[in-house]
Amino acid sequence: MGFDKTSLPWNGTTLLVHLEKIVSSIMSETLIVGLRGGRPTGISTQTVCIAEPRKLGPLGGLRHGLSAMHHPKALVIACDMPFISTEAIEALWKESEGFEATLPETDDGLHPLFGIYTRSCLPHVEIKLEQGERKFISFFDLVKTQFINTSGRRDFWARTLVNLNSPEEFKRALDAEKGT
Repeated sequence: MGFDKTSLPWNGTTLLVHLEKIVSSIMSETLIVGLRGGRPTGISTQTVCIAEPRKLGPLGGLRHGLSAMHHPKALVIACDMPFISTEAIEALWKESEGFEATLPETDDGLHPLFGIYTRSCLPHVEIKLEQGERKFISFFDLVKTQFINTSGRRDFWARTLVNLNSPEEFKRALDAEKGT
């Protein structure tokens, strides 16, 4: 997009605040990783904001989150997914029992930036970072991974997994939210 997507306007607030409210309504601990410039306006004081001293891509963000969390399992969401819902979080969480990584798989491929990851992934993430990797998928072959087949609810998952990578995608998402 060319700018910080967390500040995109969404439902009378920003996209980041919108997502933080959804996540914190269902999870006992909420961490935001990768922020620059301190705590954004509107974020709950209960939410922990973690700056990344060195940008190492999505995998580096996962390492910071897994290192800082107090629970053995975490929900990971990219900051540009406006249609994430408690229903989607609960569906994913339910499928994660017994796995170290759980993420949806659609006809478009894997969606690792909406997934459940356990702290046991951390050593594998660190090894991959040391090897110069930056992508989430780089460690999946080292952990017990569950790919959730979404074909039974294609429309639900297609909407849930929308992410905003261009001004055109943002406009389409706004129109979909407004029902136009």
